[in-house]
Amino acid sequence: MEQIDRINNIIQPFLDEKGNYDYLKPINLVERQFKVDRKFGFYPTGGSKEEYDAPPEFKDESERLEFIKILNTDIRAYNKWAGDRPQYPNIDEFPEYSFLVVRDGDPYVDKRLYIEIHDELLYEHIQDEDFVPRFNRTIYEYLISKKESAQAEDRWDEKNIWHTPYRNFGDWFDRHPQYGDAKPYSFKSKSEDDIEREKRNLKIFNYIADGLKKNRQRKNLISEMATENNISFTTVRDIYYEMDKSNELQTEIN
Repeated sequence: MEQIDRINNIIQPFLDEKGNYDYLKPINLVERQFKVDRKFGFYPTGGSKEEYDAPPEFKDESERLEFIKILNTDIRAYNKWAGDRPQYPNIDEFPEYSFLVVRDGDPYVDKRLYIEIHDELLYEHIQDEDFVPRFNRTIYEYLISKKESAQAEDRWDEKNIWHTPYRNFGDWFDRHPQYGDAKPYSFKSKSEDDIEREKRNLKIFNYIADGLKKNRQRKNLISEMATENNISFTTVRDIYYEMDKSNELQTEIN
């Protein structure tokens, strides 16, 4: 369910105020700069005459996150100051992992081509060279599943809310055949089997590491015994292992 829920959240900003799914279209561009792409028309202290605004660009990601941290602190302070005053509506805090994409469309017809996306995993991937086709493939795979479900229930026709978005994304990939093998992003959490497998692998790693450490200690001990008793290393080793047959790690010391 996590994959579905995350994609549902991602596609919501594409819709208009009426929730029209016809506005769900592929993207052509992603904003990769360290920016906070929003104007904030509020007064941090309540009495200041200067509006709060973000710099046009940050030098790195840490500076951007620090600004958002301070910004959200000021927004909380402003909301507390504004209280229930109708002339000072409360402001939502700014998400840390937010970026802009440019939706496919006609700039002379579509009023809104810039879409603000809030998703931490996608934000971590916006520097990928193939981000645009992978983003589109992620949504397209979701739309394919919607189409298949509707067809199974005999609900697939032009009136279905997913019909136009499905066509939009299908047409985009037809126009860009070079991206036909783009892989979707996965939002799925690790399964219980994956977690157990990682635990087992960690135990095996620790077991081997511990065994190697013990063998190094044994090798040093055997060398000391051979030197102190003027006996060959091989002879002392054989005696040592003869006395230690019960140990699970009987790796030959070369």
